[in-house]
Amino acid sequence: MEIRLTKEQRQILGQKMCQSMQMLQMAEPELAQYLSGLSMENPLLEAVPSAEPYAPPMAEIRAGRPDSSMNFFQNHTEEGDSLGEYLQEQIPFLKADRHTERALHFLAACLDERGYLSPEPKDALDHWEAGLYERALTLLQSLEPPGVGARSLGECLCIQLRRMDVQEKLPYLLAEKYMDRLGRGHGNYVAKELGISKAQIEEAMTLLRRLNPKPGNGFCGKGDIRFCVPDITVSEGENGLELTTAERYMPSFRVSAYYAAMLNKDILSQEERAYFSQKLLQAQWVVECVERRRRTLEACGRIILEAQAPFIADGRSAITPFSMQDAARRMGVHPSTVSRAVRDKYLECRWGLYPLSAFFAQGVGKEGKQESRPEALSRMRCLVEREDKAHPLSDQALSEALAREGLSLSRRTVAKYREEAGIPAASARRRRT
Repeated sequence: MEIRLTKEQRQILGQKMCQSMQMLQMAEPELAQYLSGLSMENPLLEAVPSAEPYAPPMAEIRAGRPDSSMNFFQNHTEEGDSLGEYLQEQIPFLKADRHTERALHFLAACLDERGYLSPEPKDALDHWEAGLYERALTLLQSLEPPGVGARSLGECLCIQLRRMDVQEKLPYLLAEKYMDRLGRGHGNYVAKELGISKAQIEEAMTLLRRLNPKPGNGFCGKGDIRFCVPDITVSEGENGLELTTAERYMPSFRVSAYYAAMLNKDILSQEERAYFSQKLLQAQWVVECVERRRRTLEACGRIILEAQAPFIADGRSAITPFSMQDAARRMGVHPSTVSRAVRDKYLECRWGLYPLSAFFAQGVGKEGKQESRPEALSRMRCLVEREDKAHPLSDQALSEALAREGLSLSRRTVAKYREEAGIPAASARRRRT
């Protein structure tokens, strides 16, 4: 009996540690989505909205206005609403039950810039009660703009056809099965396969062309503002450089005091008490994992700040030779913990946005020495700033200029770094007089 319990305990501990490592590895937006999914199935895990939205200092705003086929939501886009905000405004009018409404809010937050639910949040769905996803998805697809919440182009077009009360079957069939072939100009093939005339295909396509394949277009938000929230921000403060983590901009999660208090009351049955006790332990562990992740990421950020202070201060100094093993020794953790902590995470300072992994010297050769990506990016920016704007440097020219400074980078690597730094290609930088 004792051996069996020990195995169970080991199994539970292994699952908990796996969850903890998984959360450490996630970037902040991914973590927020993951925790939102957990809170959907655990009433004791409560989300607290962020009081301070992130205001990116270097956000790239793209001008864009909805075309005439999008008049049904033109007022909202002109006022600057995001698609998510527009959907959130509509949800209360559906008068759905509490669980379905929470699911709706979650799905609305998972839409991409097109307005599609792609990819589906499968990790969260595993925990939802039977039928909840289908109910929430049906309601989501009933909202404006038509086609929102679709999981594919075909489904998006079919939603709009149903809204228009189209009775003919052919447009639905083409939307569901043949858009790829029709998009490549294979109308004759489709007509032959279906045993109908090319004219019938063209008539149905005329209707489909009137539909909006990307219902999310025209809204502010993901499609118009391209930026990522840095996991760590370094800024000038009264006492020198200060470090801030992204938690302040994201929803926080806590154990629900209301549901936790129910465990101390006599109104629960034995089964209900067991259920709430289990959910309480799960919620407490998740909150502990989030706090542990915050401490680890902050410690890692402070060590980077100390080790790479010259570069962060002036943007031109070389990156100090420093490894993840060095950081792990200072933090008193395993190197794999540091590796997970820096994966897919970014640091923003006055010189730009850099992957945390870039501050661990690697990969760029300079006359036998190793220099890191931030130095290469910094040198590249300087070259671009000084270039002749009428004859900007190509990627090959940048590669040759860096080589003259003793920094060896291939043209392909230069192109990759240039794109990471948000520097347009030479053709886009050219100024004609």
